[in-house]
Amino acid sequence: MKTRKKFLAVVLAVLMILPIAVVAAELSVASADTIKVEDLKDYKIVYYDSAYAKLCAERIRDAIKERTGATLSITTDAAAEVDKEILVGKTNRAASKAVRAEYERPNVCYDIKVSGNKLVVMAEGYKTLDYAAKKMEKYLSDNSNTSFRGSVYDCDISPTIDTLGQSMLERAEGTDLRVFHWNMAAPMMTADYQKIADVADNKLRAELIADIILQMMPDVITTNEYYDGHWSGVYAGSMKELSEYYDVLASEYETGKPNASSAPINPGFPSQNYPINENILYKKDLGLDVVWSGWRYGPDNVYYHGFHTAVFEMKSGKQFLVSVGHYGDARTVTTWPEAHNAAIADAKTASGAGSNVPTIITGDMYTGVNHGASANGAGYRYWENQGYADSQVSATVNANASDGCLSNNNRLHGTFHEPGIRQIQRLSEDFIWTKNGLSALKFKVLTSMEIDDASDHYPVMADIKFN
Repeated sequence: MKTRKKFLAVVLAVLMILPIAVVAAELSVASADTIKVEDLKDYKIVYYDSAYAKLCAERIRDAIKERTGATLSITTDAAAEVDKEILVGKTNRAASKAVRAEYERPNVCYDIKVSGNKLVVMAEGYKTLDYAAKKMEKYLSDNSNTSFRGSVYDCDISPTIDTLGQSMLERAEGTDLRVFHWNMAAPMMTADYQKIADVADNKLRAELIADIILQMMPDVITTNEYYDGHWSGVYAGSMKELSEYYDVLASEYETGKPNASSAPINPGFPSQNYPINENILYKKDLGLDVVWSGWRYGPDNVYYHGFHTAVFEMKSGKQFLVSVGHYGDARTVTTWPEAHNAAIADAKTASGAGSNVPTIITGDMYTGVNHGASANGAGYRYWENQGYADSQVSATVNANASDGCLSNNNRLHGTFHEPGIRQIQRLSEDFIWTKNGLSALKFKVLTSMEIDDASDHYPVMADIKFN
């Protein structure tokens, strides 16, 4: 997989061994397009309307002030275009669009480039915008740099999420579907974590969530505790970025299951039609056709527990089923997986897909293989007994194996943790299961400092093949 149309082959080997690393070079490209540093005082900074792009723009403004003494004005790209602009992020200006068009995966690349009277700082996502700001700061602090010419910096970053494990930049050979699941629950509002829980920072958190997903570019995304209106704009903010690449599957409630009005039992909640938490998103360029989809509440009938199932058809005519669930508790009882399995069975009948359709089940299931043979593994063993394979156990390559937390598959990488704290040994309760002619080629629990801060769950991802 290429991340850059014109420049990547020489860095892939390096990216695989330098997690979250940058491979960059200062380029001396002859160009008629030149902007003198001293002339920047006449420029205006224009940024794409995102929290991280604004932070990058502010850092560039401060660096220019330090160098020239001038304080440049900053505005979003909603402002009228002027001749001399420093463009930060994927703005609506033609110069930004032209540079962005050179990239297949813009969120893992950045470019600082002169285009006529525009200085284009092309980056998107928390990491590339941070690197671009650092490069601008460094360039402007060096008094020997008197002008910008051509491409000043041009690089790819590795979107490897875990500094301990194996890179997931490239899909496993033979992958037909990359599946990603994440419980995006808001972090607990602890004193040490107030900065993330605070409403003012939720725009940053929303963009962080989107960029983590876009670094991996999965084909199918399933979610828990993620819905329109959630946490003062987290859903809307992340969907703003994701919707360029993904469609979100919206299903009507299945009436009568489990109660006649299909309304959640949750005293104090204002809406009888609270948005679905269990979302299914799918990549637009796959050409998938949605054959059938449906949603229902779980056994406890509260707004954030339920099952969302969809049957897709690929361009080849092959069908597959995806079902995501969020359980109340399946450690000692099988009530939840049984209800989930019933919803899947109904979906197969309603869609006409048949009992043997290739099936992927995901979700926060509140049970785990970590419990071994103890009673607390009842829900986990239920799915094993139904013939499903846990991708973390069955994958040809478990990319967490080098973390030092695997021991004969008895102690797997945890997915639940305290907000802001790295805890890879806790319960593994988020799963990707496969059945009926599917196998996992590569699996990873994705962790990083940013993910520590983004949720109290780590996302899981599997590269899956149709056998």
